[in-house]
Formats: sequence, C-alpha cells, structure tokens
Amino acid sequence: MQEFRYSSALLAAIGLLAVAAGLLASLAPLLVPTTILTIFLFGLGIATIVLLAISPSPASQPTPTVEPADHSQLQEELEDLRQENRELLEDKAFLQFLKANQERERQLLALDLHDLILPNLTSSLLQLEAAIDRPHVLNECLESPIEMIRTSLRNTRQTMNLLSPCLTQDEGVVAGIQRLVEQFETWIDSIAFRHDIEFDRLTPLAECVVVQLVRDALDGARQCPTTDSVVIDLCQQEDLLELSLTSNGSGPPPSPCDQDREARIRECADFLAGNIEREVTPDSGQVLRIVFPLASAMPKRRNREKSQAFS
Repeated sequence: MQEFRYSSALLAAIGLLAVAAGLLASLAPLLVPTTILTIFLFGLGIATIVLLAISPSPASQPTPTVEPADHSQLQEELEDLRQENRELLEDKAFLQFLKANQERERQLLALDLHDLILPNLTSSLLQLEAAIDRPHVLNECLESPIEMIRTSLRNTRQTMNLLSPCLTQDEGVVAGIQRLVEQFETWIDSIAFRHDIEFDRLTPLAECVVVQLVRDALDGARQCPTTDSVVIDLCQQEDLLELSLTSNGSGPPPSPCDQDREARIRECADFLAGNIEREVTPDSGQVLRIVFPLASAMPKRRNREKSQAFS
C-alpha cells in the first residue's frame, strides 16, 4: 500500500511537470522553439495523468472473502470452546460441593463420636477404675462396663462404614442410593427403595447432590427414636424428577443439629433448582418430596472418562 502511494505521487509529479513544460513551451516559443517538443511534452503529461486516473487502487480491489466452509468451521470451534467452558464451570461447582460436603462429613463424624462412643467409653472406664479398689467385686458389676465397651466398638464400626465416599461417578444415582440403604439398615428396621426412571446417568454434580439428599434424610430418620420404616421413591415424570422419602416416625422438636441438616437439604435442592415439600399425616408419617427439572441434571456431551476422573 505504501509503495503504491509513492509510485502514484511520482507519476503525478512527472505528469504535472510535463504539462507545465508544454504550457511553457507554447507560451514562450523562444525558450523551446521546436513545435514537436511542445507536442511531446503535452502528450506525455496528459498520458501520465490519464494512466494514473485509470489505474486501479488497492482500496478498489476486491478483498478476499472468507469461504462459507471456513466460516462454519470457525463457528463449530467457537461452540466447542463455549461447551468446554460450560463443562469446566460445572466441574468447578461439583468440586466446591464436594469440599463443603467433606466439611459436613467431619462435623457429623465429630457428633457421632461425641454422642455414641465417648460417653460409653468414659462411663466404662470410671467403673473399671472403681472396681480396682474393690478386689472382692462381683462379676455382675463388670458386665455393665463390658457391655458399654462392646456397644462403643459396634458404633465405631458403623461410623467407619458411613465414612465411605459419596462419589457416584462409577455407579450412578440408583446404585448410590442402594448403597446408602444397605448402610442405614443397621439402624432402621425397614428401608424400601423404589425407582422408575428412563435415564442412565446424570451429571456428577446432580448425582452427588441426589445421593446427599437421601443421606441427610436417612440420617434424620436414624436419629428419630420412633422411626422404624422408610420408603424412598425416585420417579421420572417427563422432564421432571421427583424424589420422595416417607417415614412413619414423629420425632421431638428440632434440635440445632436438625436445623443444620434441614439447611443442607435446602442447599442441595437449590443446587438442583428444585422445590421442597413436606407433609405430616397421621397415617403415613412424615413425607419429604423434592421435585427438580431434568434439563439441568442431564449430561451434555460429557464423555464417561471425564466423568470418572473425580473417582
């Protein structure tokens, strides 16, 4: 572009100089006495100006256009980048949820250790220390601390079983809930799990949240002394997924621990953009129902290897 401007300016200067020389020769024949030279100078100047006028400029030349195939390819690459960005945001939310969930697991473990294990161990230790000072103590007096130690060991094993990870990438939401049912059957006499769904897998975040919902609900039923039966229903209704838990117990007024559990359930429902409904009936007991759309929980172009990367 710059070289063309220099050439155009040079040609224009030569043309104007030739025209000026021709005019000078025609007006002052004494300086240029030859008529042929005058005509030549005029012709050279006019020809130079005409050539400069008809020569195409770079601005008027057609610019190369992007082929439709290249444009569609760029659009596909842009869409792939957007999809990858969405998946990364989903993974970020999933990891943040796992981090918060692990903190709650540590809190629940501390509560179980404090309520189920430490009191029995402390009481049995005091009784055994008191028995040392009484050498003629009866064997019946030792049965109580021994039984408390056995209970503490049993509760310790159960607590350790509950520490298994709640990741469900390798098993799915149905298998994850079934695993929780098997774990909580130690405390609850009857747990039934019924499901009627058409999808195979959900996103890792949705699967983890659904399993955590069931876990918190079963933990609340476990701590209710009058609950001995729980029914879990997972049903798909077109574009909606309904999770309901029905227990036959009616517990005491909610404690601070129950309020924390209720806050976790609401947080899980917010993750799924779902609605929470609670019913208390004299026949069926307490019913917890959560309905959320499947559109935000279904995996979008996520391969199985990437889903298993968190396991």
